[in-house]
Amino acid sequence: MRSNSDVSSNLSAEALSDATFARLFSRTQSAIVLTDPNQDENPIVACNAAFLALTGYSEHEVLGRNCRFLQGPDTDPARISEIGQVVADEKPGQFELLNYRKDGTHFWNALHIGPIYGEDGAVQYFFGSQYDITPVVDARIAQVREHETLSNALQAARAIGTFDWDVAKNHLAVSEGFAQAFGLDPAEAAKGLPVEAFYENIDREDIGSLREAVDRAVLTGEPFEHEYGVQGSDKHRWLLGRGRCLHDKAGNPTRFSGIVIDITRRKQAEDDLRKELRHSEILRHEIDHRIRNLFAVVPAIISMSARGARDAQHLASLVEQRVGALARSHSLTVGASTAQNGVSLGPLCRAVLAPYVDDETRFDVDGPDIWLRQSEASAVSLIVHELATNSAKHGALSAEAGTVRIAWTKTTSPEDEGGSVVELTWVERGGPSVSAPPERSGSGTRLIDQLAASLGCQITRSWDAEGLTVSLSAPLGTE
Repeated sequence: MRSNSDVSSNLSAEALSDATFARLFSRTQSAIVLTDPNQDENPIVACNAAFLALTGYSEHEVLGRNCRFLQGPDTDPARISEIGQVVADEKPGQFELLNYRKDGTHFWNALHIGPIYGEDGAVQYFFGSQYDITPVVDARIAQVREHETLSNALQAARAIGTFDWDVAKNHLAVSEGFAQAFGLDPAEAAKGLPVEAFYENIDREDIGSLREAVDRAVLTGEPFEHEYGVQGSDKHRWLLGRGRCLHDKAGNPTRFSGIVIDITRRKQAEDDLRKELRHSEILRHEIDHRIRNLFAVVPAIISMSARGARDAQHLASLVEQRVGALARSHSLTVGASTAQNGVSLGPLCRAVLAPYVDDETRFDVDGPDIWLRQSEASAVSLIVHELATNSAKHGALSAEAGTVRIAWTKTTSPEDEGGSVVELTWVERGGPSVSAPPERSGSGTRLIDQLAASLGCQITRSWDAEGLTVSLSAPLGTE
């Protein structure tokens, strides 16, 4: 085996002998390293400028070292073991782990590794691509902390009333705020009413559980605490009741006193949070799926470029342009979630579709100018991306003469003030015959359906001999 000290001198002759590969390797904006598993410690034998920019190290500080120098005190040992096993098994793998730059700052790394085989079929190098996903992970952490802070703040809700129930006489006397919350006359309620009068305006689905909680507190003397909905004289509220029932020496219940707290805002916040968490979970799956697709699309782009390249220099130029277009569309679609003014539908579609063909005439993108809201732009871009990815694998874009037309129209939506209904169609022609739907739906199809549902979108698919047609209808856009 060669020693690590020989790495630098052998780099240009061994690792980067192919000029086309060297040009692509050095100019791509993805952080990439090559390691040699045939040497002790599997050292790095090549890295590009993007990797140096990401980590803060210089080339002479990187070459000849195992990638573990990027690890730090909080790097997950279990994840490191998983990576080591994948390398030992000579398999590809994808991981998310905490790495450290030269200056000590950490970053979350979406790592993709895979073996590169020589002409003899043996593993010659290992390829490693890194992607900084720190903003995504930090957003997850911030969301958890925000949830905890919100829960703590909601616990300080203000009591709106008190109650005092004479159990023996069955007279429940309450404060003015309590009476108003239940839609009762404050004067009458202050004197005392039968407890049944207070059940009349409680939400029907909550009456049974509330009765059980009250009966249990009366029987056992344990603290009473229960949440329920009630229709008051002015509005519906969610209340939290707290109290305790006292007993005499003989064990008979005497008085049941306590307070009620208006928790309507808390319940609304919890409902909003659940919706937001569901939306965040969808986005997390979208991002994870998008990263996997990016890794899958690059080899397809290289293969597609090789078919039409005149020579090695032309191939390098084609690959550079297409990978660059893929990066631009990825940046545009990821940025849609934070853009202040949204994203225009036409440029968004063109940016997403650009990496898939070298001839723009294979795409026909047509429709009026529509500015999408932030969440809409992210979802629509991923839907178009999934359709294009599937087409490149199995549909019209997998054939040299295949074409795709994506067009849309807009009509005013009476149900959504300031919005509109967009009718969008994706039509493939010139590809393989698809007269019947596939026997099983792939993850991309499932993701499209999930994204469409999040937009309130109706989606239909039509398979015929000429090609696939997908139609979507959804209230989209700002005025």
